[in-house]
Amino acid sequence: MDQSDPSNPLAYTEYTPSSCNLFVNYLPPRVRDAELYSLFAPFGTVETYKVMMDRATNQSRCFGFVKFSNNEEARKAITSLNGCKMENKTLVVRFANAQTSTTNVKGTPSSNVYVKYLPITMTEPELHQLFAPYGNVEETKILIDINTNLSRGVGFIRFTSVQDAENALGFFLSPLIDT
Repeated sequence: MDQSDPSNPLAYTEYTPSSCNLFVNYLPPRVRDAELYSLFAPFGTVETYKVMMDRATNQSRCFGFVKFSNNEEARKAITSLNGCKMENKTLVVRFANAQTSTTNVKGTPSSNVYVKYLPITMTEPELHQLFAPYGNVEETKILIDINTNLSRGVGFIRFTSVQDAENALGFFLSPLIDT
């Protein structure tokens, strides 16, 4: 894998203190700090670890951070755990300072699709079914308002490949493009 490619989790590998800090996304909701530590400890000295929690609900936000004592240990953890399955979730493990770990910089391909104006009655299985014909859907998420417990009309679809995401976008956007 090309280490200059921004979609490569090892793309940002020059040693700096922050390059020992990893961003871990798509954790199963039940994972807490102790389990995050146990998952990463075999790869080296874990200095800090934290699963991010929603303050209002005290529920996991399904991502966290792990800091190793050195860059080599962090790289071993990325190589070993990025893409691993954990309770029907596929972990994404990247350097925390890599732009692709938390945002999709304009022009950087992504396998995630953001949709809005969803019917408030739509469920995650229905969202999955809507997008499944265009590629392998790995995960769907509909955002819920914590005060009303109703859909916010916004969702995310994560495909297993960038090409699948582009297929879906091509289909759904084609009626909007005047040729």
